[in-house]
Formats: sequence, structure tokens, C-alpha cells
Amino acid sequence: MNVSIQKIDFFGPNAVFEHVGIALKQIKDVSKNIDKIHDNIQNVNLGFINCNGLTIELVEPIDKNSPINSFIEKNQTYYHICFSVPDLDESIASAKKYNFVKISKPVPAIAFDNRKIVWLYHIKFGLVELLEN
Repeated sequence: MNVSIQKIDFFGPNAVFEHVGIALKQIKDVSKNIDKIHDNIQNVNLGFINCNGLTIELVEPIDKNSPINSFIEKNQTYYHICFSVPDLDESIASAKKYNFVKISKPVPAIAFDNRKIVWLYHIKFGLVELLEN
């Protein structure tokens, strides 16, 4: 590649890409063999697939109050990108310098052994999930 790529550590130097989240009406539309994780905290069911080395989190609503219904209604399947970080507070502080806004309080993530997650939003980059190591 002849183009130089600028490195920007939005979430701190130790943040590592974790997965991309995709909103679906039903996980079984991808495959009937995907194990589902029921997450009452986020009000969604989750499934994970590996597509050529990329981890994709499949997210389906539990009910009409699920936060992903608005994405599905707009046919917007891309939902979020997730980074694993050593310290949520440090990563949030770093992200604020780049105009990311924290839109949730940290909560346990059922799919990740109850490690804490927090949601950030940026007008240009959209929704970002930070997962504490």
C-alpha cells in the first residue's frame, strides 16, 4: 500500500480490537447452529461467529424494548465496533479528547464473563463498545 496510515489511539495505546456487532431480527437467519447467550442486562440475545479471522457478534432483540430495534427498523445491520481495554475510566478519558461521548454507565457483560462494558458514541464513528480486560 502506498498510502500512509495515521495512527490514532482513540481509546488509549493498549486498546485492542475485539469484534464488530451486527443487528439482526433473528440469529438463526445466519445459522441454526449458533449458540445464543441471553443477556437481560442489554435486553438482547447474542451469538458469535468467526468470519475469516474477524469476530462478529450477532445481536438480536429479546422484545420490543430492545435497544437494537431502531437499527433493525432502519435496515441498518452494522451496530457497533468493540475494543478491549485495560481500564475503562482511562479509555473513556482518552476518547473524550476525540469527542466521543459516554452514553451508558459501566455494566457487566454476560457474554464476556461479567467483565464490564461501557458504550460511547461519536457523531462520525457511531457506536463503540469498550470491554474491560
